[in-house]
Amino acid sequence: MPTISKTQKTIYTSVISILFIIMIGFVFYMQTRFPYVLEDYDYLKNLATGEKLSSVKDIFMSIPEIMRGGGSSLSLVLLQFILLIGERAADFINVLFLLIISYLIGRCSGAKRKNILFTALPFFLMISLNSDWRYSYLWEFGVVNYLLPAVSFLIFIYMIIYEMASGDKAKGNPAVRAVLACVCAFVCAWSNAAYGLIAVFSCILTIILSKKVLGLYAKRWVWISLGLSISGNFFYLLSSGNFKKVSVMNSQYISFSIFPAVVLALLILAIVLRCGGWLNAVHLFLIGDLCICVALRFIIGFIPGMSINGIQIASLIVSLVLFCSLLRSFIRENPKVTVWAYLLALCSFLYTIGNMLEDIGGIS
Repeated sequence: MPTISKTQKTIYTSVISILFIIMIGFVFYMQTRFPYVLEDYDYLKNLATGEKLSSVKDIFMSIPEIMRGGGSSLSLVLLQFILLIGERAADFINVLFLLIISYLIGRCSGAKRKNILFTALPFFLMISLNSDWRYSYLWEFGVVNYLLPAVSFLIFIYMIIYEMASGDKAKGNPAVRAVLACVCAFVCAWSNAAYGLIAVFSCILTIILSKKVLGLYAKRWVWISLGLSISGNFFYLLSSGNFKKVSVMNSQYISFSIFPAVVLALLILAIVLRCGGWLNAVHLFLIGDLCICVALRFIIGFIPGMSINGIQIASLIVSLVLFCSLLRSFIRENPKVTVWAYLLALCSFLYTIGNMLEDIGGIS
């Protein structure tokens, strides 16, 4: 089997590391240029008194009003905590969330911790495939409501993938993984109803695939996670404001096409199959999850009183997990493909930098 030399690998890794650092710098700079806007100013106040947030007490006083306004009470309380600590700290937190999500996408793909490609590539693609990246990743209200839930969601998905890939040979502490998965299923569902719906269907899909493909019964924590993700959605809907004509749940904040990300995932799927590759249970799970995301995206779009904000970003993230998982498997079978992966990362990097320079005003 043809392989790449250690020298080539070192060069590729060094280049992608440099590009990754540059991109982080650009994203942070763009974050500092993007001030609090729109709903950020609404939640900068004690919603009970109308005065500016000055203490944690103000946040707890705001909870009844937050629930009357709709959306996730958990996410909006967290939003006020972040707004309270200041804009500069919020800039660091937002970039950190992006990095954590990129890392988790790489881990869900099966890549090793030290594989910088599968952390940098998702980071680049998350921005280049999202035409509304400013309000998705820089706007505090958007970050907390639609991006941050992806952290707990990806941890939950990783636990499922780990169990499916390991079968009866899973190592480590199963009790810790079970508790973490259950907590994350509940948190992601309470943070954003769209992520909660995907978590529900992910549990159902896991139960089916475990039995039909692996010949195993799904772990008990998968059933518990199913119940907790449904409970999380119930907690989300407890906010009375969600049933008003105008609320956080039914207002459209983020709008971009998920088509490029979905096509990218399907393209690598077609290439893998055409080149004689094979799909394992994890791939089938991720393909099923992506189908669920796309279906929910269009179903939610036709339901009055519901918006597509959360499902948009969730679909993008699931697409990237599937893409990276298939790409990693393809590279493992055909090491020479590695250079094309790095070229894709370079193209995505250049496209994203170009967009940011245009936003700054340097080029058009």
